[in-house]
Amino acid sequence: MAGGDGAAQAGDGPAGEGPRAYGPSPEEARLALEAIDAELATDGGNADLHLRRAHALCWVSQTGGGAGDLEEAVAACDRAAELGAGDAAACSQRGMALGIMGRNEEAIESFARAIRADPDNVDNHIGMGAALGSLGRGEEAAESFARAARLDPKDAEIRVSLARAVSVAGREEDALAIYAEAIEIDGGNVDAHAMLGASLMKLGRHEEALAPIARAIELEPGSAMLHVDDGYAKLALGRLGEALESFERAAGLDRASRGAHVGRATVLLSMGRSADALEAISAVGDADDPSAHLVRAGALGNLGRSAEAMDALDSALSLDPGSDELRVQKLRAMRLLGRDSAAREGDDRPPYPARDGPFEN
Repeated sequence: MAGGDGAAQAGDGPAGEGPRAYGPSPEEARLALEAIDAELATDGGNADLHLRRAHALCWVSQTGGGAGDLEEAVAACDRAAELGAGDAAACSQRGMALGIMGRNEEAIESFARAIRADPDNVDNHIGMGAALGSLGRGEEAAESFARAARLDPKDAEIRVSLARAVSVAGREEDALAIYAEAIEIDGGNVDAHAMLGASLMKLGRHEEALAPIARAIELEPGSAMLHVDDGYAKLALGRLGEALESFERAAGLDRASRGAHVGRATVLLSMGRSADALEAISAVGDADDPSAHLVRAGALGNLGRSAEAMDALDSALSLDPGSDELRVQKLRAMRLLGRDSAAREGDDRPPYPARDGPFEN
């Protein structure tokens, strides 16, 4: 679904996007592992069984297991290699487990060995791309996903992964074209529509983003995240009433959705309903999201609670110390509090253009 890329995963689908819908349920994964363990009890020297065990452990970790399952998976791959399994199989599965654990540098080494042994294996290039993408190496990840796409040109999910990597590399217009290709391959691919909408929003093309987001919602109406995306597109267009409805739908679908609560509070703040915005943002709690603290600061500032607003801005800056927007808002707040000299001392970088925010000059 829409969102950032993750680590390699244990299914047949593109790494970093979670198991596909046709993957095993938690119970099925556990039963498969038990069956493999039963076979190993009488045939412990079978390298293939150890690889199958590693694969099953990866699935178990994705369906309610934990890090211990993944450590076992790596050990099973190593045992398979000792028993004569080739690099193509053992290193591929090992890379998958390492990627899920977030040990991406090691995963890259394993996938590189697997690719040298079997350069035409699509899953190895997908795993390599996911591991590279998790480290922010967008161009290299895009190269890996592009190789996978050439090997399997009819897989829409690979195109979506490629587009994401291209986006991370800063080539948003190219990403748009690749998302369109994914939709042409599979018009029912939710991620392709959702990410096309997100990409258009990054480019400021919010009106155009509404159609692909709406199509994604049509395909998966129960996704809170998609309704959040719809809300932010409408918020950017100034359609506050519709945006509020979208965020409220998202909150109804997932009461733990931070995006829904922050979005709803942002709309209420834009409507001048600062007390309601402050109440709405309280649902987020002690968030590690700077935008939540910024909305809280805006609401508190509008209610005349400037000192508390300053604390909220400090919290936001502690999470995103390089943000020029937050720095500007803090300087404005300091001036409103009569701390002009302190504001001047803190303004030790070149001036930035004024931005709309909770503390206006």
